[in-house]
Amino acid sequence: MINVDFIRVEMARQRLTQTEIVSRTGLSPNTVSAICNGRNTRISTLQTFADALGLSMAELFTPKPQEEPVAA
Repeated sequence: MINVDFIRVEMARQRLTQTEIVSRTGLSPNTVSAICNGRNTRISTLQTFADALGLSMAELFTPKPQEEPVAA
């Protein structure tokens, strides 16, 4: 499953909007939105998206680290 939290954080860090990613990639706005919302997409499309963010494919799928439980 795509790590949408990571994608959102990375887009914010790079100050990229979905519209800017559309411009960089040539993907449709609906496709970029689908990726940002974790919907299934072709691998080649995900690669294009990852390239636009300067990320590897593995980073798109890296699970969020588990939070340490707070001691009572």
